[in-house]
Amino acid sequence: MSSSQQFPYDVIVIGAGPAGLTLALALARSGTRVALVERQTPAALAAVEIDGRTTALAAGARAALQDLDIWPALEPEAGPIWDIRVSDRGSRLHVHFDHRATGDSPMGHIVENHILRRALLAAVETEPGVTPYWQRSVTACQLLNKEAIVSLDDGQELRAPLMAAADGRGSAVRRMAGIGVRATDYGETAIVCTAYH
Repeated sequence: MSSSQQFPYDVIVIGAGPAGLTLALALARSGTRVALVERQTPAALAAVEIDGRTTALAAGARAALQDLDIWPALEPEAGPIWDIRVSDRGSRLHVHFDHRATGDSPMGHIVENHILRRALLAAVETEPGVTPYWQRSVTACQLLNKEAIVSLDDGQELRAPLMAAADGRGSAVRRMAGIGVRATDYGETAIVCTAYH
Protein backbone atom coordinates (compact mmCIF):
# COMPACT_ATOMS: atom_id res chain seq x y z
CA MET A 1 0.00 0.00 0.00
CA SER A 2 1.42 3.40 -0.96
CA SER A 3 1.70 6.32 1.44
CA SER A 4 -1.09 8.18 -0.39
CA GLN A 5 -3.46 5.20 0.07
CA GLN A 6 -2.57 4.65 3.73
CA PHE A 7 -2.42 8.28 4.91
CA PRO A 8 -4.49 11.30 3.83
CA TYR A 9 -1.53 13.55 4.71
CA ASP A 10 2.21 13.29 4.24
CA VAL A 11 3.07 15.71 7.07
CA ILE A 12 1.18 17.13 10.05
CA VAL A 13 2.48 20.58 11.00
CA ILE A 14 1.51 21.70 14.51
CA GLY A 15 1.56 25.48 14.94
CA ALA A 16 0.85 28.33 12.52
CA GLY A 17 3.43 30.88 13.57
CA PRO A 18 5.92 32.11 10.96
CA ALA A 19 7.92 28.83 11.07
CA GLY A 20 4.90 26.53 10.82
CA LEU A 21 3.23 28.55 8.07
CA THR A 22 6.43 28.74 6.02
CA LEU A 23 7.05 25.01 6.41
CA ALA A 24 3.45 24.09 5.49
CA LEU A 25 3.53 26.36 2.43
CA ALA A 26 6.93 25.14 1.21
CA LEU A 27 5.96 21.49 1.65
CA ALA A 28 2.61 21.92 -0.10
CA ARG A 29 4.19 23.72 -3.04
CA SER A 30 6.59 20.79 -3.46
CA GLY A 31 3.64 18.40 -3.79
CA THR A 32 3.35 17.30 -0.17
CA ARG A 33 -0.10 16.92 1.42
CA VAL A 34 -0.06 18.93 4.68
CA ALA A 35 -2.39 19.07 7.67
CA LEU A 36 -1.85 22.33 9.58
CA VAL A 37 -3.09 22.39 13.18
CA GLU A 38 -3.43 25.71 15.02
CA ARG A 39 -5.29 26.60 18.23
CA GLN A 40 -6.04 30.18 17.14
CA THR A 41 -8.13 31.60 14.30
CA PRO A 42 -6.50 33.15 11.21
CA ALA A 43 -7.90 36.55 12.31
CA ALA A 44 -6.22 36.27 15.71
CA LEU A 45 -2.93 35.27 14.08
CA ALA A 46 -3.06 38.23 11.69
CA ALA A 47 -3.88 40.78 14.42
CA VAL A 48 -1.33 43.42 15.37
CA GLU A 49 0.25 42.30 18.61
CA ILE A 50 0.63 44.79 21.43
CA ASP A 51 4.22 43.75 22.07
CA GLY A 52 5.26 44.64 18.52
CA ARG A 53 7.49 41.59 18.08
CA THR A 54 9.64 41.37 14.97
CA THR A 55 11.62 38.73 13.09
CA ALA A 56 15.10 39.16 11.65
CA LEU A 57 15.17 37.46 8.27
CA ALA A 58 18.65 36.57 7.06
CA ALA A 59 19.41 36.75 3.34
CA GLY A 60 18.76 33.00 3.00
CA ALA A 61 15.32 33.31 4.60
CA ARG A 62 14.54 36.25 2.31
CA ALA A 63 15.52 34.11 -0.71
CA ALA A 64 13.24 31.29 0.51
CA LEU A 65 10.35 33.73 0.89
CA GLN A 66 11.06 35.05 -2.61
CA ASP A 67 10.87 31.48 -3.95
CA LEU A 68 7.49 31.10 -2.22
CA ASP A 69 6.35 34.43 -3.75
CA ILE A 70 5.80 35.91 -0.26
CA TRP A 71 8.54 38.53 -0.37
CA PRO A 72 6.65 41.08 -2.57
CA ALA A 73 4.05 41.46 0.21
CA LEU A 74 6.77 41.91 2.86
CA GLU A 75 9.34 44.08 1.09
CA PRO A 76 7.56 47.46 1.46
CA GLU A 77 7.40 46.95 5.26
CA ALA A 78 10.81 45.30 5.73
CA GLY A 79 13.69 47.25 7.24
CA PRO A 80 17.05 46.36 5.65
CA ILE A 81 20.00 45.30 7.81
CA TRP A 82 23.10 47.00 6.39
CA ASP A 83 25.47 46.75 9.35
CA ILE A 84 25.63 44.93 12.68
CA ARG A 85 27.90 45.92 15.54
CA VAL A 86 28.30 43.59 18.52
CA SER A 87 30.02 44.68 21.72
CA ASP A 88 30.13 43.48 25.32
CA ARG A 89 29.56 45.76 28.31
CA GLY A 90 32.33 48.33 28.73
CA SER A 91 34.76 46.67 26.34
CA ARG A 92 36.32 48.77 23.58
CA LEU A 93 36.42 45.65 21.42
CA HIS A 94 33.58 44.91 19.05
CA VAL A 95 32.65 42.87 16.00
CA HIS A 96 31.38 44.71 12.96
CA PHE A 97 29.48 43.03 10.12
CA ASP A 98 29.19 45.15 6.99
CA HIS A 99 27.01 44.14 4.05
CA ARG A 100 29.64 45.43 1.61
CA ALA A 101 31.85 42.47 2.52
CA THR A 102 29.53 40.18 0.55
CA GLY A 103 27.88 42.47 -2.01
CA ASP A 104 25.41 45.30 -2.44
CA SER A 105 22.36 43.63 -0.88
CA PRO A 106 21.34 43.90 2.77
CA MET A 107 22.45 41.08 5.09
CA GLY A 108 18.82 40.60 6.02
CA HIS A 109 15.64 42.43 6.93
CA ILE A 110 13.56 43.12 10.04
CA VAL A 111 9.84 42.45 9.60
CA GLU A 112 7.05 42.85 12.13
CA ASN A 113 5.60 39.45 13.01
CA HIS A 114 1.99 40.37 12.25
CA ILE A 115 2.98 41.45 8.72
CA LEU A 116 4.90 38.22 8.17
CA ARG A 117 2.04 36.07 9.50
CA ARG A 118 -0.54 37.98 7.43
CA ALA A 119 1.37 37.39 4.18
CA LEU A 120 1.94 33.72 4.97
CA LEU A 121 -1.69 33.18 6.02
CA ALA A 122 -2.96 34.69 2.76
CA ALA A 123 -0.79 32.25 0.80
CA VAL A 124 -1.67 29.21 2.95
CA GLU A 125 -5.42 29.88 2.75
CA THR A 126 -5.32 29.62 -1.06
CA GLU A 127 -2.90 26.67 -1.17
CA PRO A 128 -4.78 23.46 -2.08
CA GLY A 129 -2.05 21.24 -0.61
CA VAL A 130 -2.66 22.57 2.93
CA THR A 131 -5.67 21.46 4.97
CA PRO A 132 -5.96 23.77 8.00
CA TYR A 133 -7.45 22.72 11.32
CA TRP A 134 -8.07 26.12 12.94
CA GLN A 135 -9.01 26.44 16.62
CA ARG A 136 -7.82 22.93 17.38
CA SER A 137 -5.43 21.86 20.11
CA VAL A 138 -3.36 18.70 20.26
CA THR A 139 -4.33 16.57 23.26
CA ALA A 140 -2.00 13.64 22.56
CA CYS A 141 0.46 12.35 20.01
CA GLN A 142 2.00 8.97 19.36
CA LEU A 143 5.14 8.42 17.35
CA LEU A 144 5.15 4.89 16.01
CA ASN A 145 7.62 3.18 13.70
CA LYS A 146 6.21 4.60 10.46
CA GLU A 147 3.45 6.98 11.51
CA ALA A 148 2.58 9.86 13.77
CA ILE A 149 -0.90 9.88 15.32
CA VAL A 150 -2.15 13.25 16.53
CA SER A 151 -5.32 13.50 18.66
CA LEU A 152 -7.20 16.81 18.58
CA ASP A 153 -9.43 18.34 21.23
CA ASP A 154 -12.55 17.77 19.10
CA GLY A 155 -11.93 14.00 19.11
CA GLN A 156 -10.50 13.90 15.60
CA GLU A 157 -7.36 11.88 14.92
CA LEU A 158 -4.82 12.77 12.23
CA ARG A 159 -2.24 10.32 10.88
CA ALA A 160 0.82 10.89 8.72
CA PRO A 161 4.31 9.42 8.26
CA LEU A 162 5.82 12.65 9.62
CA MET A 163 4.91 15.31 12.18
CA ALA A 164 6.56 18.72 12.65
CA ALA A 165 6.22 20.48 16.01
CA ALA A 166 6.23 24.22 15.24
CA ASP A 167 4.20 25.22 18.28
CA GLY A 168 6.76 27.52 19.88
CA ARG A 169 9.73 27.37 22.20
CA GLY A 170 7.67 25.82 25.02
CA SER A 171 6.29 23.22 22.58
CA ALA A 172 3.61 21.04 24.18
CA VAL A 173 3.94 18.62 21.27
CA ARG A 174 7.68 18.25 21.93
CA ARG A 175 6.90 17.33 25.54
CA MET A 176 4.17 14.87 24.47
CA ALA A 177 6.67 13.23 22.12
CA GLY A 178 9.10 12.81 25.03
CA ILE A 179 11.79 15.01 23.52
CA GLY A 180 13.71 16.83 26.24
CA VAL A 181 15.70 20.06 26.16
CA ARG A 182 18.77 21.34 27.95
CA ALA A 183 18.54 24.95 29.07
CA THR A 184 21.30 27.17 30.45
CA ASP A 185 20.64 30.31 32.46
CA TYR A 186 23.40 32.79 31.65
CA GLY A 187 22.21 35.29 34.25
CA GLU A 188 21.70 37.94 31.57
CA THR A 189 18.77 40.22 30.86
CA ALA A 190 17.88 41.61 27.45
CA ILE A 191 15.73 44.65 26.73
CA VAL A 192 13.99 44.53 23.37
CA CYS A 193 12.27 47.66 22.14
CA THR A 194 11.28 49.59 19.05
CA ALA A 195 12.91 52.99 18.88
CA TYR A 196 11.63 55.85 16.76
CA HIS A 197 14.23 58.39 15.69
